Amino acid sequence: MSTAAFLQINFIPAVALLMMRHNTRRTLSFSWRTRVLRTEMLLFVLLLLCRTAILCNLGKGGFGPRILLKGLGVWYAFGLLACAYLCFLYVLDVAQDGNGQRGIKCWILAIPALIGSAVLLSNPWTKAVYFINMVNYYKKGPAAYLIPAVGMLYLVVAFLLAAFGARRAGSAQRRGELGKLAAAFLFPAAGILVEKIFSMDAAWAFTVAALLWVYLGIQKGQVTQDGLTGLNNRRRLDQYMWELDERSGERETCCYLLMDVNKFKKVNDTYGHVTGDEVLRLVAEQLKRTFGNMQAFLARYGGDEFVVIVKGKTQDEMDVIIHQTQENVNAIAWGADTPWQLSISIGCAMRGEQGKQKSHELLALADERMYRQKKGIQDR
Repeated sequence: MSTAAFLQINFIPAVALLMMRHNTRRTLSFSWRTRVLRTEMLLFVLLLLCRTAILCNLGKGGFGPRILLKGLGVWYAFGLLACAYLCFLYVLDVAQDGNGQRGIKCWILAIPALIGSAVLLSNPWTKAVYFINMVNYYKKGPAAYLIPAVGMLYLVVAFLLAAFGARRAGSAQRRGELGKLAAAFLFPAAGILVEKIFSMDAAWAFTVAALLWVYLGIQKGQVTQDGLTGLNNRRRLDQYMWELDERSGERETCCYLLMDVNKFKKVNDTYGHVTGDEVLRLVAEQLKRTFGNMQAFLARYGGDEFVVIVKGKTQDEMDVIIHQTQENVNAIAWGADTPWQLSISIGCAMRGEQGKQKSHELLALADERMYRQKKGIQDR
């Protein structure tokens, strides 16, 4: 294949990656994960350039191409190891719902990559991974499969973390997030398969598509997710209720719950808004645990109000769930020396009740009942 052909094959993926990386500055919030994603994109661009230079110099005579191939081969392998390791750390952080992977743990997890790097550094003398033959082509050394094996180890573990995390997730939102992350690993696998079957240079194009898939998933999540609680935001709630109204002819029961944290203003006034935000996060986490294994949609409605829409439950079952939800919120430990327990008022409305079918009508009915309950608590 000619130099021009190699440039054309790698040009579009490289440009796509640079455009994505540029867009992350204004579309993604600053975080450890964003930094990792941006680093991955930059590494991928450098790897594509490195790969193009290697392919353009393979088999060319002369001392210059020989030296270039020796150096580029090492850096290309280093880049692949770094990308696999960063991918693993990213998925680990998502699976653990963390806020960045740092410290000694990262060094321990990097041991396979460090071993591979040490072997690569010694390659000019040991020729353990590869060597250049007389006609300037790569030939495998005794440890040729070490680098691919280490990279594959990180990627397989990352895939398993995402896949099993999605299976065990306590909420549909988490299942979707981890499931999409697991699905991203299918892109490179499909690219390798296409490459083997049709002899097409497809692996890198499919790998770039995987990064685009992850980037779009993050972008969509930030558009539809409440930044404080991690629940769906008001915009996504409106969209979901519209979808429900479009399918209002379905026989499946649908219950609308509107919740409000009692005496929340007093929490803010007494302990400050930072503590108030922490209370909202704790309540949201408790709601995720309570409704995680149900057909439930959870959203922050605004302020200290939450909406949960549950499908497939009867009124009697919902009465039990509402009581359990209130007990779970009562049990939240939200700080030392607090003079009262957290509590929550809940209004409930079932689809079809009082002839109401539309989501906004049912939410209004739930709101009326919630405030009736809340007023009873305030009057005590």
